[in-house]
Amino acid sequence: MARNKKDESVEEGRLIARNPKAFHKFTITQKWEAGMVLQGSEVKSLRMGRATVVEGYVKAARSGELWLHGVEIPQYAQASFANHMTNQPRRLLLHKRQIREIAQHLDQGGRAVLALSIYFKNGVAKVEIGLAMPKTHEDRRDDMRKRESQREVSRELARRRSG
Repeated sequence: MARNKKDESVEEGRLIARNPKAFHKFTITQKWEAGMVLQGSEVKSLRMGRATVVEGYVKAARSGELWLHGVEIPQYAQASFANHMTNQPRRLLLHKRQIREIAQHLDQGGRAVLALSIYFKNGVAKVEIGLAMPKTHEDRRDDMRKRESQREVSRELARRRSG
């Protein structure tokens, strides 16, 4: 079935789900964009904007593949018997060089690769994954101080503009 350009422009860069917890609890040092192996009902459900990536993480398999765990894509109501399991592991599609690099990071202790967001790019579902290192208590406090100082600056600027 051919698509016209108008349909593809609607899907361009459309965000489906984000993981704000990842940026709060972890320092993201590196990011990758990966494709996912999905069933038809999963794609339909994603097009409706339904997914949860808050618990999403990546595991390396011995066969040299990366698998995405903990991402929930709800069942598509109109799929009847051909529906998918909501919380099944999904294989990630990356270049071999990227898979080796991510697997090396996973082998090192104290690091994890988390799902950051799911989105459509050129009509294809993509997941953004990131190398995460846990933030210390001091790092979180520094982030809170920075946010608070930014708020104060923006309040002061708004007060000065209004008169």
